Amino acid sequence: MYAISLAAFVLPYFIATPLITYYYDAKGLRKYPNFTFFSVLRIGPNALSISDLRDIKDIYGHGTTCIKDRFYSETAGTHAHLADVVDKSDHARKRKVLSSAYALKNLEEWEFKVADVTGKLIKAFDPRCTGSLSPGTIPETKDLTVDYRNWTVLFAATAIANIGLSEDLGLLDEGSDQDCHVATARVSYQLVWVYDRFKTLKRVSQLISPNYQRMWKLDGDWGGIVYNRATTRLKRYMAGEELDDFFTAMMEDKNGAPQNLEWGEIVAEINIMMNAGHDTTAISLRNNLTKSLNEDEVVASYGKIKHLPYLRACIDESLRMLPPVIFGLPRRTPLEGALILDDFIAGDISVSMSATGARDCIGRSISYLEQTVLIASLVHHYEFALPSADWDPAVRETTNLSWSDATEDMEKDDRMR
Repeated sequence: MYAISLAAFVLPYFIATPLITYYYDAKGLRKYPNFTFFSVLRIGPNALSISDLRDIKDIYGHGTTCIKDRFYSETAGTHAHLADVVDKSDHARKRKVLSSAYALKNLEEWEFKVADVTGKLIKAFDPRCTGSLSPGTIPETKDLTVDYRNWTVLFAATAIANIGLSEDLGLLDEGSDQDCHVATARVSYQLVWVYDRFKTLKRVSQLISPNYQRMWKLDGDWGGIVYNRATTRLKRYMAGEELDDFFTAMMEDKNGAPQNLEWGEIVAEINIMMNAGHDTTAISLRNNLTKSLNEDEVVASYGKIKHLPYLRACIDESLRMLPPVIFGLPRRTPLEGALILDDFIAGDISVSMSATGARDCIGRSISYLEQTVLIASLVHHYEFALPSADWDPAVRETTNLSWSDATEDMEKDDRMR
């Protein structure tokens, strides 16, 4: 009876209703092609992806009638953070507060935190190193001792916690975060795109899939960790401990005046800060770096490497090939519809383009600091080898482009050592 009842629900909900919506076509979307190279591509029942650069202002410009799509509100918590706040005036208020926290001037003051975390990563790598390999030699299985993807995730989480909360999470000492990073946001992003059904899909996925049960639990566990760390940092602040970090910048401006953010807002901003940008790529930069760093320098000085053009070009190229964020930032047309370039788009439609211009990441300067110091230090300090000549790790796509789950990597031995 349970199976019959489930089938009676699933068939109309997931099959009949979408077919009726598609053929009824109340919003005139069937004229847009699916998965071709035209400038407007239909990527969902109610979503269009647009590639013509002339449409940027109509979708994302300050005078646009489009607003942030339901994607942001559906995945938001009780309080919106800068990335998912929909109201434009509220966004401007938040950005004014947070721009100072993410400003370039803070890089020099926070560099020592990234250097400290980089040193911890090297300390963890040193005892795991094997002897040098002859050119063209494939490492033996017993020498595959470092899961580089996992360690860089731990590095990024540790670095941003140090920058944001002046706290060492201990992840590099343990070598694990219990796979919390695997689930963070990914489980939501796999199911959210049909907004009207997201809450139903969430409940169904928890009922029928042990893997989704595990992912939702890990997602909740990570949220609990972030909240716990935020409250711990608040206690230190209230006790009068003066620390130079992202948290302090949210609590007060450079003159000590209170920023007057609600506590829920602060937790939300810490959450997005902790979740942002874990993808990076190790690239061989030996020739470029030897000229800039001394042989005995373990952690690269940002001042010596920040303007190295080849280092920056390799980082940018790796991000182009494997971008951390791969989906277009979705906006929603107003109920009366909108003219996007010369094409009238019906109301309440998701429209997007690849991320551009002013919609770039507000924390990119911190990300470049972390990536530059980390990659320069590791490439200067170690020689790297892949597990095999044809090593090609599986890649998962949600809103982010990232390597497959650590557990799957271990099963398939698809790891960089």
